[in-house]
Amino acid sequence: MFRLAPLVLLFVSMLPLTAETSREPEGVGVDQKPGETLPLDLMFKNEAGESVPLRSFFANGKPVLIAPSYFECVRLCTYIYNGIGKAVKATPNLLPGRDYTIISLSINPADNPMMAKMKGENYREALKEGGGPDLKSDAWTFLTGSEENIKAITDAVGFRYKKDGKDFSHPAALVLVTPDGKISRYLFGIEFEPRDYRLALVEASDGEIGGIVDAVMLSCFRYDPIEGKYSPFAWGFMRIGGVATLALILGTFFILKRREKRA
Repeated sequence: MFRLAPLVLLFVSMLPLTAETSREPEGVGVDQKPGETLPLDLMFKNEAGESVPLRSFFANGKPVLIAPSYFECVRLCTYIYNGIGKAVKATPNLLPGRDYTIISLSINPADNPMMAKMKGENYREALKEGGGPDLKSDAWTFLTGSEENIKAITDAVGFRYKKDGKDFSHPAALVLVTPDGKISRYLFGIEFEPRDYRLALVEASDGEIGGIVDAVMLSCFRYDPIEGKYSPFAWGFMRIGGVATLALILGTFFILKRREKRA
């Protein structure tokens, strides 16, 4: 037993170090800015190498999901792209290109349209081969831009990152934007629960996409900005329970009235 004591002490002494190394580096993170309007006149390069304003991706009046990342990132960004693909497949009734637009925006000014095109084609093809929808480049698009414009858009959404040698240290976050360019919600991590992904899109659209089930879900779940997730909302469940009880009472009353008339 006494021989184990040094090992236990060593393990305990390492806990603070483990916690420290699991945190995001200093200067890296997300400052949430719900309600802020994005600078939609900023210009970026699309996969064809054309200069296009950010505004053009909002022309269809649908919400936009922005995923800041960069194209030579082999770990975190890959996980984020894969997470988006899984979320798209898990929410088949909301179709990118029809109901919303996905933008994978490079934070590396050295990334170019050729890289964006290769990345976009690879992930859209992988999504289709994995049983997901066959998306065009205007449904899930990969953009590049100048250092000035990248900084302007990342500052606008509160996405803080920094150069780390040849790579970039950055958070894992998606930004949901309303059709008129206002920040709505943030989703964090590399795996996105279908419920959170769907509700964030429906909420960003102000109910223009989705159906009655989504409207009911939004009354039962509330967005938690700290977790970047939707949590059960007790009062919402109580209201639905009250409506269901009232409907049951009225239905019973109606049935009894009909029986009374027949008698």
